[in-house]
Formats: sequence, structure tokens, C-alpha cells
Amino acid sequence: MKGMFKTNNEKCLYDKYLFYGYTYTPFLFMLGQMYSDNRKYYCFHIQQTNQSTKRVRLKRKSKDDNNLVDAYHENNKETLIIRVGTTVSIDNMNISQFGETDVLDITSNKTGTEVIDSIDRLNDWCDIIVKKIRNIDFARYSKIILLLATSAEMVFLLGKRLSKNSDPNFYVYHYDVNAKNPYPWALASKMVNDYDKVVYLYKKDRNY
Repeated sequence: MKGMFKTNNEKCLYDKYLFYGYTYTPFLFMLGQMYSDNRKYYCFHIQQTNQSTKRVRLKRKSKDDNNLVDAYHENNKETLIIRVGTTVSIDNMNISQFGETDVLDITSNKTGTEVIDSIDRLNDWCDIIVKKIRNIDFARYSKIILLLATSAEMVFLLGKRLSKNSDPNFYVYHYDVNAKNPYPWALASKMVNDYDKVVYLYKKDRNY
């Protein structure tokens, strides 16, 4: 992927790009960071029924009433976990592997794979999440962990909106339901060396 998306002063290799399929959450977040925020994008959603699976474009507006709520849990620690849950809520048991931390929870009143069903909701919720994240006093923290249980469209858009230049370094973790500790590795958003971007949970896997 690196080299496909150029800076504003460089010519891109292609006029249009299509991403279709499944990938790890950290990869999708980094793809958003590589694709500059001032470029257009179109989001499609996989709609599943008992009879079929089809790709549909996100509609313009959502009909139901669903909002984001947030809660900040302060423990005077140097590590902050930001939990974003719209597909499912991330419970405390899943983050116990990180030890005691400060936590910012951002969740939707209703969760599920279909809650982000419109482009308006996607953009509005992304703006709210980014604003809440940027209201944090980052100087207090030596490490910021980003855990995302949300749609692929939201992960990509958050990667676009959170700047590698003006925002802090985020460790975006991969969730593995079959692992002893559910968040075994992450990608760091600001590491210059691609090899140093990969962060493992345990020192025996990688020194960090």
C-alpha cells in the first residue's frame, strides 16, 4: 500500500482506489492515515440476510434515534485506553491485560453491525469521536491505546481524520477472540520505520 497514496504535491498512481474484503483493524486505520483527509471517498456496507449477502452503498440519513455517549475513568496513570464501541461494547475483562490505566469510553446507545447505516451518521459520529479524543490532555500520558470495536468504514475514517502530524502517537490494537490475551499486537501510528510500527504485548515477542 505504501507509495500508492502520495502527498498533495505528488501525483497518485491511480485516479480511484477500491478496498474490498477483510483485514486487521490496525491495517485499516493505517490505510486511512495514508489516504489524505481532503480526498473524496465512498463507503459501501455488506448487508447480510438469511438468503444472501450483498454490497450496498451507505444511505444519506439514518431513520432511528441513536447517539454516542462517553465516560472518562481517571486513575492517575500514564497510559490511556480509548475504547470506541458501536458494534459491541468492550468490557473491562478484555482490557485487564494492560493493567490499571485511565480509560475514555465512547459507545453508542444501541450497538450492532447495522448501527452505522448512513453517511451522515458516519461523518457525524467520526467528528464527535475525534473532538472528544482531542479534548484529552495528552501531555499527561506516555502511551495512548486505541481499541476499536466499530465498522470498517469508521475505522478507515478515523485514520483519515486523526493526523499523524498534529495528533499524538496512537497504538491501534488488533483483537483476537481466540488469544489468551485478546489484544496481542498493535501498530503505532507515528513510527517512521515500518518495522518499529509493530508493537507486541510481551517482551519475549518483541522488545518495547
